[in-house]
Amino acid sequence: MKIERQKVMCVEQLPDFDEEYVYDVVMEDDSAPYFFANDVLVHNSCYYQTFATDKENAVEIADAVAVGINNSFKDFMSEAFLCTPGYDDLIKAARELVGERALFQAKKKYVIKVVDLEGAAVNKLKSMGSEVKKSDTPKVIQNFLKQVLQQILDGKSYPELEKFINESRYGLLRNYTSDSDLICIGVSKAVNNLDKFYDEWKMKEKAGLGRAKLPGHVRASINYNELAIEYEGNSASLINSGDKVLIYYLQKNDRNLESIAIPAEMTKFPAWFSEVKIDVRKTEEKMIDSKLEGIFSALGQEVPTPYRTHLKKVLVY
Repeated sequence: MKIERQKVMCVEQLPDFDEEYVYDVVMEDDSAPYFFANDVLVHNSCYYQTFATDKENAVEIADAVAVGINNSFKDFMSEAFLCTPGYDDLIKAARELVGERALFQAKKKYVIKVVDLEGAAVNKLKSMGSEVKKSDTPKVIQNFLKQVLQQILDGKSYPELEKFINESRYGLLRNYTSDSDLICIGVSKAVNNLDKFYDEWKMKEKAGLGRAKLPGHVRASINYNELAIEYEGNSASLINSGDKVLIYYLQKNDRNLESIAIPAEMTKFPAWFSEVKIDVRKTEEKMIDSKLEGIFSALGQEVPTPYRTHLKKVLVY
């Protein structure tokens, strides 16, 4: 087996982690979606539609399927792997959850309204790869997305979702005016290989030889470092490769900066930060519309915006 060993770059403790399962692994070869964990052959979760008429019926079907699958393992293990009695029943499947509704956006990216978890009645959302859990989504946006997904999985109609989103979006970011408010809406990213990109930027862009090709969060970090050096000199606390940063999109300015980053541990902007102004509208597009795009694409609908709502009203005849 060809393997590649890599080092763990960082370990991050997630806030509000409610003991959800985190054992799902994606295999590169779709035809062999299994792997060995501590010498045990394991497999990913598999979701299927029960076609049940109610929750009780769905739970009954799910439990029966789990029993049927486990009953089939014994003969399979004997025939496929020549397992002797006592070893032919070691492989077992477990029925994990039953959901009322689910939204599948892409492979390993879904949200399920769970009504039964391993035999216990619950009412919660399980998300995998969702924007709700991503560390680069500010908390205020995570809470908003969770409400949207909850309404979708509760069966709300598109007009109801449209009304909720259009009314909510103005209260999310546009009332953010003070520094203590605005610092909360930065997009969280880890800046890797900054030294390499910084050298490229200095040799080409700073030397006036054209625009260097840089990832957006790297350019934002370089913008911060250059301004910090300009205003604070040798006492400046700079962003280094591997650091976590918060990125902000900017209004038009004399320096032609489109974005800027700050170290993630900062609790307030530097004094010189007033030279640039955060573009809340662009941040809204990045943090709300772009996050909603995948959700509504899976629904086959456009992301609700005030403009689209107004346009539909105007064009009604």
